[in-house]
Amino acid sequence: MIWAVAYRVPGGRIGGGATGKAGRRVNLFHSTVINKIDSKGRLSVPSGFRSVLAAAGSPGLYCYPSLDEMTLEACSERKMQQIDNMISKLQATVAKKLRRKIFGEGEMLLFDPEGRVRPSPALLAKKGITDEVMFVGLGNTFQLWNPAHYADEGLVTDEDVGELVAAFDSLTLPAEV
Repeated sequence: MIWAVAYRVPGGRIGGGATGKAGRRVNLFHSTVINKIDSKGRLSVPSGFRSVLAAAGSPGLYCYPSLDEMTLEACSERKMQQIDNMISKLQATVAKKLRRKIFGEGEMLLFDPEGRVRPSPALLAKKGITDEVMFVGLGNTFQLWNPAHYADEGLVTDEDVGELVAAFDSLTLPAEV
């Protein structure tokens, strides 16, 4: 069985909105959106993503270099607190190195009145992001990719589908509430 996560929102678009079927609030990051970085280094965060962050009480987003992919990881302040709590359970030396990577190299990006953020050029350069950013929703978090890098290593291919279906089918989904 395969479950689809995209749905049509008012206006006919697929995904990207902050409400789902029957107008229920969706507090997960979903969809894929490409936005340009303007001449002042500002990046417009998709409105659906901003809505999820606002629902989590986050005045912006945390952004840090991925540990294993050519992307930036992004999430709410609440999720960063959960990550920090998880790291606290690790051996002290490993925890310190992870904190240096995630918190030391990451940035808290606050929204301006138009819903834009200004990541540092150094943060963007770590993952080869230059003039465009692809926002990819991952449920509780999202990623920021250079679209060319996503096409090279982030895109789910037809060859991946069999493995993904098997993994998904092994899960037990809770009864719908």
